[in-house]
Amino acid sequence: MAVSDALAGLDFAEYPSATAIEERLAEAYGVASEQVVLTAGADDALARLALAYLEPGRRAVLMDPTFEMIPRYVQVAGAEAERVPWFDGPFPEAGFAEALDRADVGFVVSPSSPAGEVASQAALERLAERAQAQGKLLVVDLAYVEFADVDPTAELLVRGAAVARTYSKALGLAGLRVGYVIAGSDVTASLRAIGQPFSVSSPSLAVVGALFDRRQTLACAAAERVRTERERLRVGLEELGARPIPSQANFVLAQFGSSAEAFVEALAELGYRVRRFVGSPPLDGCVRITCPQDEETLEGLLAAMAQAAAKARRSES
Repeated sequence: MAVSDALAGLDFAEYPSATAIEERLAEAYGVASEQVVLTAGADDALARLALAYLEPGRRAVLMDPTFEMIPRYVQVAGAEAERVPWFDGPFPEAGFAEALDRADVGFVVSPSSPAGEVASQAALERLAERAQAQGKLLVVDLAYVEFADVDPTAELLVRGAAVARTYSKALGLAGLRVGYVIAGSDVTASLRAIGQPFSVSSPSLAVVGALFDRRQTLACAAAERVRTERERLRVGLEELGARPIPSQANFVLAQFGSSAEAFVEALAELGYRVRRFVGSPPLDGCVRITCPQDEETLEGLLAAMAQAAAKARRSES
């Protein structure tokens, strides 16, 4: 599909309508059309959920570390944040459940950002049931779920959770800024009321609509490629002496320790930019590398990583 074909005939003088895409997504997930809200990326979805359900005097429970925008949205809403540590190990269901009892809203990102770890479907179902029984809201950000082994969306919706998803990751459409929330109609009504009335542009809607029937095929192909590259990156990182964290996202996070800065700088000199985390335990000294989904680029990256690691070791000696 050429972008020009999707945009042909658009009247840019008209305000965009997301209704048709929302209806198609609702049919795909087996929910009512009013239970889907299209947003300007999953970021917009998470921001609306925070603003709709949090305020001064209310509390949110988050993972630590987590997607960096979630604590900001909680802060903007004026609420307090309780953080439950989760890094390089099983999802701390018991600790999160206890914190959820003290909170009004819970936010879980799975696969996690920035580490790529997953909470089991069973754990998420139990948390959703717990939140629903107490009249609270569990928000599950599934931005990277296409790359994971299991997609818990359907079971979470049955249990009253709000699920945020995006076209940015597996479909590679980050520049279009299209995400969506699937939740109970009472939740989505609040999100429509608090958000901008035309948050997704006509060109973005046109491209998403043109790709709609192919979205699963495209996402599956991307996920298959990522799983292969993810394993090759893991092996390559271990061979360099780094400690990669098990990931089900489209990236691998690895602990380099004191050599992280020199490694990232040497890699940049070779034309490869990766993300280094600084000053925030337990992420300090960690490097995150995204799967390129291109064989030639991956081969070049692996070779550059070996060169960068060797240069980093020399600089430390």
